[in-house]
Amino acid sequence: MITLVTAPPEKKLFSDHHQLASALSHCNEQSIRYIVIGKGSNCLFDDLGFDGCVIRNSIVLLERNEPCLYKAGSGYPFNRLGLQTANEGFSGLGFAAGIQGTVGGATYMNAGTNGQETADAVESVEIMMREGECMILNRSELDFGYRWSSFRNMKELAAITAVTFKLKVSESARKNQQEYLERRRCSQPLEETSAGSVFRNPEGTDLSAAQLIERAGLKGCRVGGAVISEKHANFWRGCRMCGSLD
Repeated sequence: MITLVTAPPEKKLFSDHHQLASALSHCNEQSIRYIVIGKGSNCLFDDLGFDGCVIRNSIVLLERNEPCLYKAGSGYPFNRLGLQTANEGFSGLGFAAGIQGTVGGATYMNAGTNGQETADAVESVEIMMREGECMILNRSELDFGYRWSSFRNMKELAAITAVTFKLKVSESARKNQQEYLERRRCSQPLEETSAGSVFRNPEGTDLSAAQLIERAGLKGCRVGGAVISEKHANFWRGCRMCGSLD
């Protein structure tokens, strides 16, 4: 379930929009600890497990409401959305083609690469609070930064349920995306099992996190089943039987 191969939690619940509300209600009524995840591409679970309920948000709807508006369920694969929109002649999410995870996770952390970010295309976001209340927030009501969004400060937020993106018509969208994806394949281990980039690039230096790790001589370093990629030092992959301690 998670993209970094470690022991996942034993308790998990897969849900659509209505089941998500029911799951939250049940956990609240029974005082059960819970966390809500998407694909789990940014998750590292302790080998000891999680004493509670892990709810997987698998809302995968996709609607094209107006010529340039796409509404995607938060569980929709972000890379698939990037490929599909570019193939249909729209720019704005082409960078997503090489990013693991889901629409909800990408929006929550403002995923991005090559100078582009998820926030650049966000029109509105639908969310569900811990008590089951649903809200729609317009882009003007949200704050985004480098790998950050104001969702991180919403203590009563349970999950993002859907995101509407406003894209632009582009005859070169597919060509540009294919060229961009090929560049990423040459420089990043997209074919390996990993959680994508591990560290944010630090402030106050022109060096990226990957460059700093490589300068420290850690490229290719292995501890147990965890390996720092030899292709890109900010990508770590989990081999078979990799544990969280590794």
